[in-house]
Amino acid sequence: MQLQKVKENHASKEQMDEPAVQQLQAEVNALKQKIQEYNTKQLALRGRAKSIDEKKEGILAKVRIPVLRFLFSSFITRCLGFP
Repeated sequence: MQLQKVKENHASKEQMDEPAVQQLQAEVNALKQKIQEYNTKQLALRGRAKSIDEKKEGILAKVRIPVLRFLFSSFITRCLGFP
């Protein structure tokens, strides 16, 4: 008899908790969805950042060579007197 009463009590409490459990499950699912959206945005931002870095490096490479040539020719001209 005691065991039956415990089982009934447990079932009753389980039924009472069901709406709260369902609400929490819905909130968990919504948070999982947000995480997925943030991960997608993060991947897109990483791709954009990589593209920007590649463009920056390309521009720097184009600028470095003429600057180094200018500096080298200026050095040669000043130090050695060559035109």
